[in-house]
Amino acid sequence: MADNVSEWMITSYYEGGENFQNRFNPDIQFGTPQSQSKFQRRKVLRGGSWKDSPSLVTTSNRSYEDMDATHSYIGFRVVINLPE
Repeated sequence: MADNVSEWMITSYYEGGENFQNRFNPDIQFGTPQSQSKFQRRKVLRGGSWKDSPSLVTTSNRSYEDMDATHSYIGFRVVINLPE
């Protein structure tokens, strides 16, 4: 996760999310891009970016941003399963 951008997660951000997430499937999703509530539009960001101090460039760094936000320090990682 030590990369040039923080990474978008599909998980919705909830301040107490760690307290009720299932450890086998920690994905919590609610809200849509059309949601009027700013609370429902927040998505999790993980890791750090080029603008963060070295202590924040870890997988435990968890923050949020509006799902429609665009910044030079937010990106995503493409993951695919390769056939064997």
